[in-house]
Amino acid sequence: MTFLILQENIRLKRCNLAWNGFGPEGGLHIADVIANNQALLDLDITGNRLDFNTALAIAKSLRRNEELHVLKVRSSTLRGGCGII
Repeated sequence: MTFLILQENIRLKRCNLAWNGFGPEGGLHIADVIANNQALLDLDITGNRLDFNTALAIAKSLRRNEELHVLKVRSSTLRGGCGII
């Protein structure tokens, strides 16, 4: 539900989803939000359980978003053979 709200958001500029415990599925929703939300300027997804495919999807989504200036992903457990992004 949170991800759907963020996708349709046109006013929220900063969003802190740090340490919410979402995993790869939630990370893929975040990638969709990043790709489609041109209002968000600052997004913190620190400390969530992301995997390599999620990190790759987020990286690809950044190509479509020219407005997001800050993306925090510190302390995210990247599983599935991913080291440093």
